[in-house]
Amino acid sequence: MSIAQINEVTGQGRHRRQTRESTRLLMLCLVITVLSLNSVAAQISRAVLPGLDIPEEIAPVRIAVVTVDDQHSVDIVQRTPPGDGLFPVIVVIHGGVEYRPLNVRIEQALNGPLCTRLLAAGFSVVVASYRTYEPHDTENTGPIQDLTAILEHVRALPRIDPGSVVVLGHSGGGRLVLELAGLPEGKAPTAVIASEPATTLLADLYPIGPLKPDIDVSINYEKYHSDEKQHILEARVRRISCPVLYIHSELHPINRVNKELLVPAMKKYGKLTEKKYYPGYYHGYIWGKQGIPEELFGKVVSDIIAFSSRYIAVQPQAFSY
Repeated sequence: MSIAQINEVTGQGRHRRQTRESTRLLMLCLVITVLSLNSVAAQISRAVLPGLDIPEEIAPVRIAVVTVDDQHSVDIVQRTPPGDGLFPVIVVIHGGVEYRPLNVRIEQALNGPLCTRLLAAGFSVVVASYRTYEPHDTENTGPIQDLTAILEHVRALPRIDPGSVVVLGHSGGGRLVLELAGLPEGKAPTAVIASEPATTLLADLYPIGPLKPDIDVSINYEKYHSDEKQHILEARVRRISCPVLYIHSELHPINRVNKELLVPAMKKYGKLTEKKYYPGYYHGYIWGKQGIPEELFGKVVSDIIAFSSRYIAVQPQAFSY
């Protein structure tokens, strides 16, 4: 082999080594980039707006136990603006299908971005919960009974105007407020706000009523939907007797179910009073989570206040603190 051939072979080997090293370096850079993006995404998903620092001396936390029947009771957490009243009230209902512990709701009332902003705007705020759903019980009447008793209790409070009771629920709680909106006259709320409601629960799409919601029912709801389930949904929608504000983003799969099943049913029977859309955020946006910016969250709260104020008898009055 000539010197020229040896140099050519050596150069080819050197080029291959350089190529392999460049490829490894590129792959390392890609891995670092993906990890960095995942880290940023995780930080955004965990980001929570701060609550307003309203001193307890001005608006103390009050806890009450509400009797539902001879066997059941449920506790509530309440904060009310200073003064003698009368005040409008917003009852806030969490998502899921399980009872929310009292200490979690006290923290929400004291420091939650939504609750403290509604309080500062002049609403009494009640952070409610309900009994855990019974496994394999598709009727799930217990939570509705709990919340109906809470509404009756709140209306009777001396500083609350009984004609100014709004209920706001998210996800599983959004499903419940739509059922509360169908209570008989005199028991239904003045108005309701349904945030990304769980139509999968409202329409009884779960095949055996499991305790834990299965995300597949939202992603592939067509497998669980039927004429019978559509009849259940429409029957519950028809009963709605008070104004409804439907608010939502689009990233959680429940929003497709709502777009294709709930909204058409509400429009069919004239039950959708107003709809607000906040694009680009995941399911926890209503609680000031998933990186929602202060400006947009302020709009969400303002929309809730503006809608409620159109139907309540006593208007909220913001206070200094």
